[in-house]
Amino acid sequence: MKKIFIPQILVGALAIGPFVLAPPGMARTNSLTAGMTLAYDYYDRQETDTVEIGESGGSAVADDDYSRLVLTPLLRYVSTSARDSLELSAAPSVRYDLDDSETEWDGDLFLGADRYLTELWQIRGSNRFVRSDYSSDDSVFSEDPDSDPQTPDTEPQLSSDLGRTRYWRNTLDLASEYRYSQDSLALVGFNWSVLRNDDDDRRSDDYDRYTVTLRDEHRFDIRWRSVVEFSAVRGEFQTAEADAVSEDLWEYYLGLSLENNSIEHNPLFLDYNFIAIEYDEPLQGDGEAHQLRLSWRHDASPQLYTIIGAGPSYLKTEGQDDSWGYNGIAEVNYLLERGSYRLALEKGYAADSFSGTEERGFVDFWDAGFYFTRLLTENLSLDGRLGYRWEERTDFLLDESEEYQEDRYSAGLGLDYAFSRYYSARVGYSFVSLDSDRAGFDYDDHRILLSLSWERELLRW
Repeated sequence: MKKIFIPQILVGALAIGPFVLAPPGMARTNSLTAGMTLAYDYYDRQETDTVEIGESGGSAVADDDYSRLVLTPLLRYVSTSARDSLELSAAPSVRYDLDDSETEWDGDLFLGADRYLTELWQIRGSNRFVRSDYSSDDSVFSEDPDSDPQTPDTEPQLSSDLGRTRYWRNTLDLASEYRYSQDSLALVGFNWSVLRNDDDDRRSDDYDRYTVTLRDEHRFDIRWRSVVEFSAVRGEFQTAEADAVSEDLWEYYLGLSLENNSIEHNPLFLDYNFIAIEYDEPLQGDGEAHQLRLSWRHDASPQLYTIIGAGPSYLKTEGQDDSWGYNGIAEVNYLLERGSYRLALEKGYAADSFSGTEERGFVDFWDAGFYFTRLLTENLSLDGRLGYRWEERTDFLLDESEEYQEDRYSAGLGLDYAFSRYYSARVGYSFVSLDSDRAGFDYDDHRILLSLSWERELLRW
């Protein structure tokens, strides 16, 4: 039986509530913002073949295409003081399918707060509930150049490999951060992410994911700085088949980084990354990955910097031969007053067990991408990306294991126009293509999104 989302939201609200109890008499600034977005969403999936899976006989990849109108109102309340802040927002959506003449409701509710207990000690919390059928590939213009690929995401991205399927997800984040000296801090964090599929004939697994994180950033002197982070992740899965083998697991992450700035504009980094996966079911393949990397960043100018690094990797998995390999990274970043450009290439091991599919375990990957943003005029901007990712995985069966490879190609382009102070319009196109060794998993995804938005602050007091 599925759990409903109400308990998770209540837990989040109760956990965040104490954060916002400001001391009496503290001056506050409050604002109320409203908005509305009307969008036309076109989606088309083309596949080369299909296979039947599971007792229910559902296809591994479903043909899917639609065109729909989406109306999304927005209401956001923000309250701040010198020591804390609170944000509440709601953005429900009504979707009208132009092909089937059907109406569906989505939701996006957010509650977030932070508070400084002292000048150096801050606590933060947030809870977000989302009901949708969008996967990670639908947000193709949100590449974060500051994200750290060595550490796990607090909210794993959902894969588009099984096609569009409706789900809801509730994510609770809590953190306590203490800055004990200049450029040095200690952090304790907790994350609880709940994924549930709305479709009765779902092809992906529901799960609860719990993460505890400890992080220390320490500045020794002007030349030396270190970062140590440890995370323990518990995954509890509700598989689509009642008699399936349990896939509950533990994941452990350890990241060690040492930075040296002896040469001006040429910092060096020595990074060690450890990942371990332990399954409750002994038939699955427990394993661990070790990666060591020496990297060099060169600041050629205030606008241009490069990163290059490489090192050895070691993967050990039960039931398989130990594997020695390598990892590396190469980046070129060019920042302009009216835009930015990033070209990146990375090789390494990662754990991928929470993308909403039946896939679990380690991934050996190559990842390459080009990302850019450009302000064409004061009100007109352009952004986009080109990406390629190669992956090799191992699927553990009852008596044997099977290796398979996948090639994923992606592209996206968006044009934004802001006008009349409160209005904006966007035209976006995204493309994803998967070429897999597994029969029935090849597909091409195309999406076009046209939107017109209005947003305005109504009150401030």
